[in-house]
Amino acid sequence: MGRCACCEPRATPTSSCVELTSSFAAIGYGAKSRTAAFTEKDWTNLEDPSVQPHQKSKTIEERAAWDFIAREGGSLELAVVNPVGVLGPVLGPDYSTSIQLIKRLLDGAMPGCSDLWFGLVDVRDVADLHIKAMTNPAAQGERFLATADDFLSVRQMAQILKEGAGDAGDRVPTRLLPNWLLRMIALFDPELKGVVPELGKRKNGSNEKARRLLGWMIDYSCRVRFSRAPARKRQWFQGRPGYRRTALLGGR
Repeated sequence: MGRCACCEPRATPTSSCVELTSSFAAIGYGAKSRTAAFTEKDWTNLEDPSVQPHQKSKTIEERAAWDFIAREGGSLELAVVNPVGVLGPVLGPDYSTSIQLIKRLLDGAMPGCSDLWFGLVDVRDVADLHIKAMTNPAAQGERFLATADDFLSVRQMAQILKEGAGDAGDRVPTRLLPNWLLRMIALFDPELKGVVPELGKRKNGSNEKARRLLGWMIDYSCRVRFSRAPARKRQWFQGRPGYRRTALLGGR
């Protein structure tokens, strides 16, 4: 309902395009293990019982927006950006889920790393893609997956923090927790139970469409970056030895 309400006031003769923020949650869940990268053609499978409420809600919301445009939009067009996990400058103490994961790794609040895979993107790059989607006619009627580099496992993120964060990475755990152990703990932990279906599912996503249609480019200057490319290890974090710990959480 919320998504349709956003579209309705704009469905006027003078409107041309509505730009909507959705999520990778509407793209990459409810699928069996696969080697192919997820693209904008994919949709989360709502028939799969492993799909969690958050993923269902994001999928239903975006579907509703597309249905509204098709049914009542008239000449109105829709463009959708689907970000993966978003990192970037922290504006306050209310951290997003993605930032919380990095913070918990840095704090040593996790006994080890789960075999979960996530895409990451800087919030400033997401903002840039939004602007391109709002101003480029080629975006009309299209979805755009906002992801930077290849997806990473939690363990790979931890290893990058451990190797590149200096003293701030001392408490980062890097051992891999076995899936059977996490499944057992999930019997008593409702929060963990929600991620159990994703254990061991190696995922990836492609930003080829955004680059091809909109000319979107990831800005690797002065960004917090996760990458498996060894040549860019020195660019993973801002600053020099002694930089503020908040830089690792996306601050300047």
